[in-house]
Amino acid sequence: QEKVLHTNSLSAGKHLTVSQTNSPQTSNPIDQSSTGHSQALKKRIAILEKRSLTRKELQVVEKQFKLVEDEFRREVCAHHPKVKIQGYVNFIILEGPDEEVQLAETKLEELIKKLKEKRVQLSAALMIFMTSSGVISKYQTRFQQSLRSPVALQIGSDLVLSSLSSAALDEAETAVLRDLSEVTVQLQGSIASSPHLDQVKEILIKAKNEAKLQELRVEVSFVPDPRAGVIKVQLIEHLKNLHPQQADEVQKKISDKNIQMGGAERKFSIVVLGTEDHLKKCLISVILGRDGYEQRRSDVINETYESDTYEVTFTPKLYEASENIRQLFSSQRNPDMCLLVVEDGFSPSEVWHHIDKLHETTGKPTEDFIVVLPLGYKPEESYPFMFYTWDDLFNKLRKLTEHRHLMLTNKRSADQSHTQMRLTNGSYSQDHFTGHKKSLKERKISIVVLWTEDHLKKSLISLILGRDGFAQRSTDVIIETCVNDTYEVTFIPNFYTGSEDIRKLFSSQRDPDMCLLVVEDGFSPSEVWQQIEHLQKITGKHTKDFIVVLPLRCKPEESYPFMFYTREDLFNKLRKLTEDRTLMLTKKRSADQSHTQMEMDGKRKKKLLADDMTSLKENHSVNKTEDWWTKGRCAMIECASNQDSSTFNPLQHFFFFFILKQRHERQRSSEKDCRVEEDVMIMRRRESF
Repeated sequence: QEKVLHTNSLSAGKHLTVSQTNSPQTSNPIDQSSTGHSQALKKRIAILEKRSLTRKELQVVEKQFKLVEDEFRREVCAHHPKVKIQGYVNFIILEGPDEEVQLAETKLEELIKKLKEKRVQLSAALMIFMTSSGVISKYQTRFQQSLRSPVALQIGSDLVLSSLSSAALDEAETAVLRDLSEVTVQLQGSIASSPHLDQVKEILIKAKNEAKLQELRVEVSFVPDPRAGVIKVQLIEHLKNLHPQQADEVQKKISDKNIQMGGAERKFSIVVLGTEDHLKKCLISVILGRDGYEQRRSDVINETYESDTYEVTFTPKLYEASENIRQLFSSQRNPDMCLLVVEDGFSPSEVWHHIDKLHETTGKPTEDFIVVLPLGYKPEESYPFMFYTWDDLFNKLRKLTEHRHLMLTNKRSADQSHTQMRLTNGSYSQDHFTGHKKSLKERKISIVVLWTEDHLKKSLISLILGRDGFAQRSTDVIIETCVNDTYEVTFIPNFYTGSEDIRKLFSSQRDPDMCLLVVEDGFSPSEVWQQIEHLQKITGKHTKDFIVVLPLRCKPEESYPFMFYTREDLFNKLRKLTEDRTLMLTKKRSADQSHTQMEMDGKRKKKLLADDMTSLKENHSVNKTEDWWTKGRCAMIECASNQDSSTFNPLQHFFFFFILKQRHERQRSSEKDCRVEEDVMIMRRRESF
């Protein structure tokens, strides 16, 4: 009798079978010699199995294998547990049954084919910095720990990111672009030549060494531009490891030295884009502090207007002149800010379409085009574009001009309050205008705009309303009011000649929420104060009720005798007033709904009392009976039915609910009596049968 002990598969389709034949003459069931023979057979089988395993060496690219190694080992462990993996520098070894080794090799090839790449365009200076600073290995280690799938970085003509996961590639790209920063500052004038240039280099190298500490965090390079006669200083920063104060330090040293050597001649450049010409004109007038359109040439497509601080480019035919826009951005240096002004009621999808078209025309990233939202709009996370509110914009302009040391007035301490509003007696007030929160209910926010410069007043009103309120203005109207859903703005063109009209305006209408005086760049504080005192005599209002709106580049001074707003203060205050008005209207609607509900409840109670009174008079004759309870009950019902239920005293409330309870009990008793009568009728019918 033959017994099969073991069967093993060999290569080339062969099989090894180990069997045992029992002799019929053997009578001893337990044979120690046969047991030893079985153990020897098992050892022999193990040796044969080891000889039958397939050992395969595969050539791999180390960077590619590291990206798929974790996923490959998980797949092999789950589906081919008999296969062992040994990894080396440029090759791996797979060992196991022949069929499973083949399947594991196929799986590795599939994973390598699934690798995805993403190219990130960086400047040559940033590429050199990444290579020399060693941030690539730090990024790979960081991505290995934080991302779901490893990401490899490789420097070539572009920065190439590789990974199995598209989501990991997107996260890695965002991190790199966020952490690395490149800034170019131009040195011109005497600072661009020796010996001043050598002093600048010495200062910057010292600042760089202080900032980098244990590793390379900042790189400074000097690039001469013979055509323009300037020297460009490139600052490369790795912001992930650099403290924000250290990041600003190097740029600040350049700015300080630039000012000292006469290099502060460069103005802050802004390009204003959009479809609504009147809004662009208003914004430029507010930024410049004067009217820049009095002598505008109609044949010029892209025209630049300047002040001591700003250089603003106006583009009237934005979407009809793509070639001119392309030439504008290719011919001049990169502007410091590109603003896209939109009108009230704009379409976000349409604005994004225009920005995408600008990106294709100019080659600039979409993030460089900042949309200026209308005044009443709240920021939405769903907007696909970059945006500023009006207070954000003016706050940003103020900070940028302060950083470049281009302000004409002295720099105020950074520890002082953001808004300084000085009264004549030296005290301060938080709510200095006459309109209070209660007056905001069920009406628009009222604003009166005064002063001599009509173009500044018109610009400010158009920005507040989000549209041009003077397209069809009548020239014979002295005082004109423009409105939208939120604001009611009164425009007084003739400030000096219209004293009687101003007096009539303030005497005939309710007190406005704001009285704004828009002053021009280079105004005289003493002259403004004289006009405010003149307004006080005409209108009878307090001097603190007239708020002066300072020009954009004018810094607040504590010596001003009048109340004032900066541009960002003004739009921030208007935004808060709008929010308060919206909140109060919401609360009022809720209160009206509650009051209506109470009136309905009162009518329902009166109806119940009247019904109960009728029922009592039908069932009882009050004049004939001596039942004191019935008499008192009728009197109480008659008293309660003649007044509002909300004014019931506790006894009346108790009596009212007592009546309801009795009515409910009578109703239940009546239903019970009906059921008893039905039962009696059924019993009588049964008895009749």
